[in-house]
Amino acid sequence: MDVLGKKIFGKTLFYPGCILKYKAKKILQNYEEILGNLRVNYVRLHGIEQCCGSPVLSAGYTEDFKRVVDANMQVFKDQNISRIITVCSGCHVTFLEHYPNLKIEHVTQVIGGELNKLLPKRLPTELEEVTYFEPCKLGSKLNIHHEPRAILQRLGYAVKELDGKASCCGAGGGLKMNSPNISNRIAQQLLAKVKTPKLVTACPNCYLHLKENATDVEVLELSELMLE
Repeated sequence: MDVLGKKIFGKTLFYPGCILKYKAKKILQNYEEILGNLRVNYVRLHGIEQCCGSPVLSAGYTEDFKRVVDANMQVFKDQNISRIITVCSGCHVTFLEHYPNLKIEHVTQVIGGELNKLLPKRLPTELEEVTYFEPCKLGSKLNIHHEPRAILQRLGYAVKELDGKASCCGAGGGLKMNSPNISNRIAQQLLAKVKTPKLVTACPNCYLHLKENATDVEVLELSELMLE
């Protein structure tokens, strides 16, 4: 359900984040389809919501960040939003730490709560091995470890680990913008460790950066496997 400039009465906002809205629109469409298939009742706020403000805060513009938060909070209040489903873990952390009185859930947590509605794509005798890349904020900051792996296993994949812990893909913290060569080398070093044909992640930023640097490995975002 979409809304533009008028009051809505749904309380759950699907907030995809700027990366999905502007750089990975197909992934955004994937999650809208998946949430729809799972009968998750949510709203979108096209033309009303702003960036969560994370890049502004990271750059040190605290007063500007406060204005972004205040503007978004007013929109959420006006639209009666009490729960937000995120895809970007950066947005998720920002909402948790700076936006009061809102319930924040990552999309993998929402999907993970509906595993019985997911249909396996392979028989147990035909399991395909995939490597799961755990993003640093999703794993280390938010402690969301189980859900992405459980989704992959439910779909019929044998999950292999990359170092077994959350890692930075090289694109976080402004490194990609300020030191792209170092950022790319980090991604290439990580990709060199992958022993399966496919690498899967649940972070849009990691997905785009690793995909850009991949040669022998197919990099996928979790939603792509869910809808293949």
